[in-house]
Order: sequence, then structure tokens, then C-alpha cells
Amino acid sequence: MKRIVLRYFLSPFFTAYWRILKPKTFGVKCLILSSARPREVLMVRHTYGNTKKWHLPGGGYNPKRETSNNAAQREVYEELGINIKSTNYLGQYKTSAQGKRDTVDIFLCYANSSTFKKNSEISEARWVGFDEIQENDNFTPITHYALMLLEKSK
Repeated sequence: MKRIVLRYFLSPFFTAYWRILKPKTFGVKCLILSSARPREVLMVRHTYGNTKKWHLPGGGYNPKRETSNNAAQREVYEELGINIKSTNYLGQYKTSAQGKRDTVDIFLCYANSSTFKKNSEISEARWVGFDEIQENDNFTPITHYALMLLEKSK
């Protein structure tokens, strides 16, 4: 809980820092599928940042300390308590939307189960059909991009 409160109050300072210095950051996003729910992906809403949009699970990592593949597995476990049985690299998404130079690796992940347990960073989580994502603007641009990468990979 402390972490969320700190993020809320320090967010304007981080935003100013990012806009002035434009640091390079790295992240991962996971398009999580389950054999129990074909044509659905697990989406989350965070308790911080843009709380109105649905996001792919994921987060930041330091490439000097772990691989993006390991970070993807770690983030999914931390946020949703899901052990990923396999990951496939789909592609990369680069953005400067928050004032930083962010490079995000996108993974297709297969969950052992369709059940999950969200942590305190996640306000909501649910399985969403591909069609709903494609027809709706309540999902982040990276989510739409990840679905496009998935379709191309088939």
C-alpha cells in the first residue's frame, strides 16, 4: 500500500524528470492465453496511472539484471500469481508517451490455469475476447499492437 501512495504523490516529479532528461527505460507486456479460454486474453486495470484503460500485464525491468523473458514471467507472477508455462517473443513497442524513451518487449504467454489472484497494484483483472478488444477503445494502444503481432505470427 505504501508503494501505491508513494507513486501517487511522486508521479508529478517523475513525469517532470522524464520530460526533461528523457531516460531510456525497458519494459515487458504479456499477452496471456489459456487453453481453457480460447480467443481470450487476460487484461488488467492498475491502481495507478491510467486507471480507465485496460492494460496487458507487465512492467519495467533492468536489462543488466534480468532478461526480458525472465521479467515477463516475474511480472505476471507478481501481478496475478500465475506461473507461465511458456513464453514466445512477439515483438517490440517503442514509445515516448510519458516523456521517457520506453522500449517494451511483448510476449505471448501461456498460463497453466485460467485462475488468477491479483495483487495490490491491480484494481481489476478479467479475461477479454479478442473481438471486444478490437472493437473498443478502452484498451491501450500497445494491446491493439500486441494483437496485431499475434495475428501476423500465425
